[in-house]
Amino acid sequence: MIKALARLIVALNANTRAAEIGAGAAFGLLLALVPGGNLLWIALFVVAFLVKMNLAAMFLLLGVFRLVVPFVDPALDALGYLVLSAPALAALFTAMQNAPVVPWTRFNDTVVMGGFVAGLVLWVPVCLGFIALVKAYR
Repeated sequence: MIKALARLIVALNANTRAAEIGAGAAFGLLLALVPGGNLLWIALFVVAFLVKMNLAAMFLLLGVFRLVVPFVDPALDALGYLVLSAPALAALFTAMQNAPVVPWTRFNDTVVMGGFVAGLVLWVPVCLGFIALVKAYR
């Protein structure tokens, strides 16, 4: 954690693009909101290493946001239930459940779906917010 903080401070003061730091922060939030132990989280974690972003920001904010997530779990559960019970998506979720590997993502868990949807919705505001913060810091 200390090493990630040191690397983030170096990135803030270096010539690193602010968008890379913002993307790392947004990815950290997405990974924090999706509960671990399923194929969805592992796939998102692997994608994080394939995308050009600041990994120190991702790991630091993943740790920070993980501390906050238990307080918003009821809201994530409600959001996931709302998405999973939508009649328009019933055919899609049935097809996904019958697919060979997709059920290992635990998409049908309300907290997983709620965290994934919330992370996708919050991606752009968090990314733009951290870009603005980095620019203001510099």
